[in-house]
Amino acid sequence: MTLPKLGRLLLIITMIFVLANYLPEFYWLKFDTPVSKPVVNYSPVLNKFMSGSFDGIEFSWKDDDNKKYTRDEYEIYCPASNYRQLLFDKKLPDSVNGEKMDLDSLRLHRIMTRIAPQVINSWQIPLYPLLESESGRIKLAMPDDFFRIDDKGITFINAETNQIDEEKSHAFTEVMRKKNFQFPVKLIAGNPSTMKPFDEGYLILDSMGNLFHLKMVKGKPFFNFTSNPIGPKIKHILFQETNLRSFYGFAITDDGRIFCILTDNYKFLQLPVDKYNYDENKFVYMGDYLNKNLIVESDKIVTDYVTDRNHRFIKKYENLYYDGSKDAAINVSNILFPYTLSFVDANSGMVDIFFKLSDLSALWGIAISMVLSFVILRKRKVAHGFDYADIVIVALSGIYGLIAVILIKNVD
Repeated sequence: MTLPKLGRLLLIITMIFVLANYLPEFYWLKFDTPVSKPVVNYSPVLNKFMSGSFDGIEFSWKDDDNKKYTRDEYEIYCPASNYRQLLFDKKLPDSVNGEKMDLDSLRLHRIMTRIAPQVINSWQIPLYPLLESESGRIKLAMPDDFFRIDDKGITFINAETNQIDEEKSHAFTEVMRKKNFQFPVKLIAGNPSTMKPFDEGYLILDSMGNLFHLKMVKGKPFFNFTSNPIGPKIKHILFQETNLRSFYGFAITDDGRIFCILTDNYKFLQLPVDKYNYDENKFVYMGDYLNKNLIVESDKIVTDYVTDRNHRFIKKYENLYYDGSKDAAINVSNILFPYTLSFVDANSGMVDIFFKLSDLSALWGIAISMVLSFVILRKRKVAHGFDYADIVIVALSGIYGLIAVILIKNVD
């Protein structure tokens, strides 16, 4: 291969790489159709699910029998989740289904948590602040050091001087070893923020799949072995301190089960949620004084599993909100683009080179691209010469290769 031909080949490969990243993006800028995802809640007054969505004109609510409601009616029928507005409007009922609407209880049980694929699949910097849990102060304070855990133990590093605190590191490591913690770690889950009512430290999964609880109390290590029936199957833990103090957070397994980790002896309570794919779906925990809504959101359906305040299952509701408006654009995209390249993973937010294949319908697009390239290149045969390698390039890259071999003409 001559140097000019090699240079042309490299230019074609570079163009294919660029087109595979940007051409699908330009396509979806033109043909993407926004679909309004509904908001779902459960009404203990009506014993029905209520979903709200924007119809292009206004935001309205309807129950699972398709009966419509105004916003004010929705708030009245879902009093525990809208208690602040009802209190302002002087419409908060004294009781619902025999449960007294006590303001302190309403505040305490109002909890909202979201777990998105980006949270589970993103990479974390393995340095963590360990806050003082009992400082005697109202507000939490960020410490001067961060810790890491490797196969030798836990190490505390001063954030300003980058020096290791040997004494503190040794003290914590010895406590962990006495509890039979097996270094290194599989997972460290915590809420490293001062914007919370109190601090409970971290839940740590060791190399054998045992779960431990670590925090610092008056400068000393607090380290407990927990009851963990799941073992190494834990994929992710969302740790969350709430004033309710009934649970530490949620554990998600590699097969898509969701557990609530209770503060009662670290018991694992499996939530009544199925069809949860943590790589694609968002999980929303929406709790109030009367009920807990366990919501799984996909790109086509929103499913609400409602329980009582003790997570006992009541009923399930599915809202298939996708109207098929994108189907034609998706089908054309699968034919046009045999694969796509991206520098950012939508399910993790990580920056890298991500390669995604289309389905078998891409063979039609490749075939059409090959025919077009053959016709166009034959017309250029006399002036530029015909190179069958161009047909092979198009066969491997479809429309990307077609554009590249047409724009970068052959050389003698």
